[in-house]
Amino acid sequence: KRQAPDDEAEYEEWVEKKLDEEPEYTIIAPFEKKYAWYKAAILLEAAALAWCAILPRAAMAQLVSSTVVSASFTALSLVARPYIEDVEDWTEIAGRISVLITLGLGAVLETEPGHGGRLACNVFLGIVAVAATTI
Repeated sequence: KRQAPDDEAEYEEWVEKKLDEEPEYTIIAPFEKKYAWYKAAILLEAAALAWCAILPRAAMAQLVSSTVVSASFTALSLVARPYIEDVEDWTEIAGRISVLITLGLGAVLETEPGHGGRLACNVFLGIVAVAATTI
C-alpha cells in the first residue's frame, strides 16, 4: 500500500480517494495526518468515562474522576487541535467545555442538594444549553 503523502493538500486528496476504495478511512478523514491517532484517543476517553461512571461507588468520586478524565482530554484537544477544519476543532472544544461545566454543576448539586443548589444548577445548565444551541 502507498504511504500517505506528507503535503496537506495531497493528503486530503489521498484520503478522499481512499474513502471511495476503503470506507474504513472515514475514521481518520476529519483529522490532519499527524493526528490520525486522535480517534483512538476519543475512544479511550469514552471507555475511561464509562469506567468513571460505574466503578466508583460514591457519586462525588464518580464526578471527580470524570472531571479529571474530561479535563485531561480537553487539554489534549486544546493543544492538538487535530481536525482539518477549524470549525470542528471549535465545536469539539465547546462540547468539552459544556461537559466540564455540567460535571462541575453535578458536584455543586451533590454538595448542596437543597433548593439553592438546584437553582444554581438550573441557571447554569440553561446558560450551557443556550450557548450550545447558538454555537
